[in-house]
Amino acid sequence: MTSSVRRAQVRRAQARGAIVAGVLALALLATAPGGSASGASAPRGGGPGASAGARRVVLAFVPPPRYETPDPHNPTLLELMSRDRRLPALGLLGPNQGNFSEQQALLDMTQGTRVSRSTYRPKDPPGLVVVPSGAGARVPTWRQVAARGDSAPQTIEPGLLAASIPGGAAYVPIGTTLQDDAVVAADRGGRIARVLTGTEVTLPQRVGRALSERRFVVVDLPRAPAGLAFLDRLLAARAPGEVVLVVKQPPYTTPHQQTSPQMLAAAAAGLPGRSGKLTSDSTRRVGIVAGIDVSATVLRELGLAIPSAMKGSPWRVSGRRSVSELQSLDARLRVISGRRLLAVQVFLLVWLAVALLFGLIWDAAGRITALRLGGLAVLWAATTVLVAGPLRPGRLVEMAIVIGGAFVLALATDRLAPWPRGPVLPAAAMLVAYTIDLARGSPLIVDSLLGPNPLFGSRYYGLGNEAASGLSIVLLAGVAAALPVRPATRRDFAVFIAAGLLLTLLASLGPLGGNVGAVFTIGGATAAGAVVMLPGGPRLRAGILAVGVPVALLAAVALVDLGTGAGGHFTRSVLHANGLDEVLTTLARRLELAWEVLRHGLYPLDTVICALAFAYALRHRRRALASVRNAPAWQACFWGGAVGSVAGSITNDSGPLLLVVGTFALMWVAAYLRGRPPSPPTGVSASASSPATASPPAPAPSAASSAS
Repeated sequence: MTSSVRRAQVRRAQARGAIVAGVLALALLATAPGGSASGASAPRGGGPGASAGARRVVLAFVPPPRYETPDPHNPTLLELMSRDRRLPALGLLGPNQGNFSEQQALLDMTQGTRVSRSTYRPKDPPGLVVVPSGAGARVPTWRQVAARGDSAPQTIEPGLLAASIPGGAAYVPIGTTLQDDAVVAADRGGRIARVLTGTEVTLPQRVGRALSERRFVVVDLPRAPAGLAFLDRLLAARAPGEVVLVVKQPPYTTPHQQTSPQMLAAAAAGLPGRSGKLTSDSTRRVGIVAGIDVSATVLRELGLAIPSAMKGSPWRVSGRRSVSELQSLDARLRVISGRRLLAVQVFLLVWLAVALLFGLIWDAAGRITALRLGGLAVLWAATTVLVAGPLRPGRLVEMAIVIGGAFVLALATDRLAPWPRGPVLPAAAMLVAYTIDLARGSPLIVDSLLGPNPLFGSRYYGLGNEAASGLSIVLLAGVAAALPVRPATRRDFAVFIAAGLLLTLLASLGPLGGNVGAVFTIGGATAAGAVVMLPGGPRLRAGILAVGVPVALLAAVALVDLGTGAGGHFTRSVLHANGLDEVLTTLARRLELAWEVLRHGLYPLDTVICALAFAYALRHRRRALASVRNAPAWQACFWGGAVGSVAGSITNDSGPLLLVVGTFALMWVAAYLRGRPPSPPTGVSASASSPATASPPAPAPSAASSAS
C-alpha cells in the first residue's frame, strides 16, 4: 500500500470520526436537561441498589483509533485521551500475566486476582459470548468459567466484582450488539443485572439511565477519536462523587489465541489526588497499574469492602502527568525481553574477539588474561545493566553500554585488584547500586535487562527471580575474593553469613525487593556456602544451619512486611491467605509453574546441560579449583551458588531459568579463577612482568605463599 493511499484512508477515517462526533454532540445537547451539555437525561438516583447521593463508578472501554500504528503522525489512544484535562490521571494497564489473552484479561478484572494461565484446567478460558436475558444478560459458558476457576491453585471467583455490589452492575453497549467485555459486569452466576441497548445516538441517554439504576456501569464507546467526544461530555456532566475509569478495549483474541504481552492505555477522573500518573500498591511503579486493580478500585470508590479473595489494589494518582513519559516507558518495556538474549550473544562474541586478539598478540598469556576479563565482565554486567534503561537507548547503544562498559571496567579492575581479588570491586559496586535503587523503589532495576519486566505482569517492582540468582553469585564471589586465602576462621564465617543475609533481605523484604523466592535462592546459597565454610568442617550443626537460615529469613520477612504494611507478594500470598489450604495451593502453584517452564522450548536441553556441567565440576573439583584449593570461601561460593540455583529452580515459578542463570554465572567465575596470571621468572618482579614476557603458569602456590 502506497503512502498516498494510506494517507487517504486516514483522512477518510478522520472525516467519519468527525461526523460521528458531531452526531453524538448534537444528541448530547438534545437530550440534556434544560438544554445543557449533559451526558445523560435521566436523573442519577433511585433504582435497585442505587440510593440518592450514593457514589457511582463508570468503567468505559474505548477502542483504539482505526489506524493505530507506530506512525508518529497518527496519535495513540493515550495521546487522544490526554487532550481532555478532565482526565487528570493517565497510565498504562498490565492486563495479563504472561502473553496477552483478551478473555483472561476480562475475567481477571471481574475476579480481582490472577494466576498464570498454565495453572488452569483447561489452560484457556471458553468463549465469552454474552446473550440477552430479560432486562439483563447472561454468559452461557459461565459454568465452564467457574469450574476452570476452581481448578486454579488459588482462590479464584470470576464475577466477584459485580457480586460484591448491591443490585449488581449495568452494561451499556454502543448499539444492540453485546460485546464480550460486558462480562466485567457479570456476577458469580454469569448474570448481568441490567443491559440497556439502543442506537448509537441514544448512547448518552442510556448511560444516564443506567447510572440512575445501578452504582457500577460498564460502557462501550465508539472507536476513538469519535468515542472520545462522548467521553468528553460524560466527564463534563460528572456528578460529585462519580468516578470515571477509562481503559483501552482489550484487543479481540479467540479463546485459544494469545499474542505478545502488551500494556493498555488507562485514565481516570474523580480519584483522590491531583493530576498525575496512575499507580497502585500492586505495581509500586508510577505510571503502571494492573488489570486486577480495576475491581478493587471500583469497590473502594463505591465505599464497599474489598473481599480477601481480591489481590488487586486500588488505583492512586502520583507523579507528574506526562504522555511522553508513559509512551517512552511503554516502548522501553516492549524491547527488554528481546534484548536479553541479544546481550548474551553480544557478550560471547565480544569475549571471543578479545580472546582471539589477546591470543594473537600474547599467545598463552593473552588467552589467560581473556579468561580473567570475561569472568570480571560478567560480574560487572550486573551493574552496567542499570545504566542503560533510563537513557532509553537503541539496541546497539545499549549493547555498547552494558557489554562494552563491563569489559572496560573488567580491564581496569584487573589492573587495580590483582588476581584473585578482582571480584571484590564489581560485587561492592553491585551491592551499593542495588541497595540504593531498591530503597528508591527500584526504577533502574525495572528498566534494566535484568529487571522483572512489568510487561509480563508477574512482577512490577523489586528483583525478579533471574536477578536474584545471578546477583547471589556475584556477591558470593566478591566475598570469597575479599577473604584471605587460609582455613576459615569464625570471623570469615561471620562475614560470609552477614553478606548473604544482607542481600537476601534486600531482595525479599516487601518494602524493597519484594521477592520471597530470594529466601530460597540467595538464602539457600548462603546457608549451603556457610556449611562448607564452617570452622572445623561440617557437623550436625551444619544441617541445622542449612535448614534454619531460610526459615529464620522467612520469619524476618513476615515480621517486616506485617510491621511496615508493605503488602508484598509474600504478604498477599501467604500472610493474608484464606487458611492453610490456600498457602499450600500457592506452593503447589509455584511447583506447577516451574514444571511448565521446564517443559517449554529448549529448557529440557538446557537443564540437562546444566546438570552435566555440575556433574563435571563435581567430579573434577580438585582440578577446577586447584588455584584456590586452600580457600574455603571460594569453595563456599561454588557450592553455595550451585545449591542456590537448584533450590531457586524448585521453589520459584521461573523454574529452570534460574538454574541456567546460575550455571552461566558460576562458569564465568570459574573462568576468572582459571585465568590466574603466570608467576614471574626468578629475579623478575611481579610489576615488571607483562602478558608479552610472562613465563608459563607455575604450579599452584601453597597456602602460606598464597596468603602472603
